[in-house]
Amino acid sequence: MPRLSLLSVLLLTAGMAAASPEPAVGPRLVLRDAGGVVAPSAKVRLAGATRDAVATGVGAVYESVCPGDSGALVVSVGSATEPRAEVLRFVVEARRDGRWATLAVVELAPGEASWVDRRVELPPAANALRRLRFRLEAPTAATGYWGSLRCNVGAAGADTPNVIVVSLDTLGAAYLGSFGGYAAASTNLDSFLSRAFNFRRAYATYPNTLVSHASLFSGTYPTTHGVYGSLRDSRVEADLLSTVLRQRGYFNVAFTENAFVSSDFGFDRDFDWYDDGPERGESSFLGDAAYTFGRAGDWLERFGDDAPFLLFVHSYEVHSPYIVRDERSREIADAVFDRGQDVVQDLGPGQNVEHMHNAGFLPLSADHVRRLEALHVGEIDYLDRVFADFLRRFEALDLSRRTLLVVVADHGDEFDPRGAIGHGETLADVVLHVPMAFYWPGRVVRGDYEPPVSLVDVVPTVLDLLGVANPLAVDGRSLAPLLSGSADALPARPVFAELQRAAATCLRLRLSEDCYVGRFVVYGEGERFETSMIPSYQRLSTNRPESPERVLTLDQVLASYVTGSPWASRVEWRPRAVDTKRSEAGAIDDVTRQRLEALGYDFE
Repeated sequence: MPRLSLLSVLLLTAGMAAASPEPAVGPRLVLRDAGGVVAPSAKVRLAGATRDAVATGVGAVYESVCPGDSGALVVSVGSATEPRAEVLRFVVEARRDGRWATLAVVELAPGEASWVDRRVELPPAANALRRLRFRLEAPTAATGYWGSLRCNVGAAGADTPNVIVVSLDTLGAAYLGSFGGYAAASTNLDSFLSRAFNFRRAYATYPNTLVSHASLFSGTYPTTHGVYGSLRDSRVEADLLSTVLRQRGYFNVAFTENAFVSSDFGFDRDFDWYDDGPERGESSFLGDAAYTFGRAGDWLERFGDDAPFLLFVHSYEVHSPYIVRDERSREIADAVFDRGQDVVQDLGPGQNVEHMHNAGFLPLSADHVRRLEALHVGEIDYLDRVFADFLRRFEALDLSRRTLLVVVADHGDEFDPRGAIGHGETLADVVLHVPMAFYWPGRVVRGDYEPPVSLVDVVPTVLDLLGVANPLAVDGRSLAPLLSGSADALPARPVFAELQRAAATCLRLRLSEDCYVGRFVVYGEGERFETSMIPSYQRLSTNRPESPERVLTLDQVLASYVTGSPWASRVEWRPRAVDTKRSEAGAIDDVTRQRLEALGYDFE
């Protein structure tokens, strides 16, 4: 039988039934029952991990096909049936010589309610298509799930590049040695930046995790994607990078730490495999970079050669509360500032010291703030070593030549005893200025770029580097000509950031806690202009002679940014009213709520 292309396999798979609610694309399997009807799939969350899954029961049998040259099958199985006293046996079979032969049996122990992930080696096939069968065995009625089924696409996908996006939450550029910060704490990150294309003036769009990541993955400013830090208006509805890559056959995987980037907020959209992080008892309840990057490294080693994939890795390691992990990190913190007394307990779960300080209710002393900053630097040292371990594991695999690696942060923290600490209360440079680097040996040149860029530029740049037409309506632009070395500079373009809610500031000014502060900032080639409704001010920082005319020009630039959004028809610059439909799209589970409270967020 002639060898079929991957496209032919997909067309044949799609033709097994008259209609399919979701086309078979790339390596992803579509399960069908004995009548050829597509089994409906949905996102299923077990023990903090989400998979695209098909529910199954005892007696249910599903079939699918893999290309004949596929070397392996990736499968996740799970069950939420509790209590359960019996063992569940998930059986994978292949059609050979006119009969079904068992390839693998994955067992779930009694009471186990989490995903078990397996790589199943596939024997050589005589035909261009390999028929597979999936069934569940149990002594009594039970419900299980077949999740994240994927074929190794073999030679058909060998030339398709992979993408890894690493987000180091709360890592401001100012704290890296290569940006003039604490070199002893960022040795490995600085070394990586020296080998990558490094944007020296990259800026977040908003000073918090949720809104900034919505911009990162949608390529749009908050005025476009409409996600603002309130939990009543917090679910990402825009099409994302994962959407585009999934449509092109990518298998999308994420390892995060269950808070504002969790599946509760819609970031798992178009991801096949989305791990929100450990639950209490498995690991530290707060940021744990070693756990998260360790699992991401494990995934690369076990499944990474089944190209193509998008891998998202995110850690809260250096977010408050500032807790150093080991003696090395403590030595780094002590070298920055050692006042002889540890204050870790001040920022433990339930102790919202940032809010109290920023609101003026319980201001911290200058020494206290300096010690918190020192502990933050100590955390960066630990993260730096964990990232280096992940990078070594990645580069030890035969992946780097066909994998684009993007490293960013969503915002930084500030430590001002007479102003704000943490993030979310100001648009200070130390909060908005973030690292942003692209690494792809042989495809991305090493370099530094000084003009301002934004996180909204990441999506169009990634798609351009992959050679994928961008179907998304983005606010950012592709920076790929710089990364390929075909351009030394791009036309000047302003970048923006904003802040609409700052509860502590409102309380400090004796206003309602949910008042709108209405702050915006625009960055140009050599200037920065910020305006605020509450408190009211305009601030110009520039290397040009200041003039009323320049202030007016920059104010008009900001006005065009605000009025260009769908909702900004008002005279005052304020975000749209709360859209109650968004809150109906998903609920925040108890684990996510506990994590957010432990990270210092207070909400209703």
